[in-house]
Amino acid sequence: MPARTFVLDRLGLAPALSLPPDRIFHATDNRLVLPRPSGVLHNPKSDRRTTQGIFHVTEGGLPIPDDKKAVPKAVFGRLLLQALCPPPELMRLPFTASQTAQAECFVSLLLRPVVCPANGRIRRRALDGSALLRTPADWSAT
Repeated sequence: MPARTFVLDRLGLAPALSLPPDRIFHATDNRLVLPRPSGVLHNPKSDRRTTQGIFHVTEGGLPIPDDKKAVPKAVFGRLLLQALCPPPELMRLPFTASQTAQAECFVSLLLRPVVCPANGRIRRRALDGSALLRTPADWSAT
């Protein structure tokens, strides 16, 4: 994984950084970014995502389903290396698009979804393991 990334650790940061502060949309040769009531729409020029077709899975782990193609770990390694070395124009942070010196970085979105909401005896728990089971001594505090 990238050694250094710009970590987004709060809700709402990703949509805020997806558009320059002085524009209502952001367009590049590769994508168009538009605000929407539910967030931000990233519309790549060549969107090739699909649920049909051939998917490749790296050998050496769990069994590979018959409808998938197995590839050696070395192939995965080369693909990952290429993915971690994108051209500078793909690394530009849209928030800085209006500036003369634009930021180029990987961005990490730190998600901590709630897996157990708080109730009278259990604290709110997130996927990262934060918050623990409350003890009977804590029950009177609620």
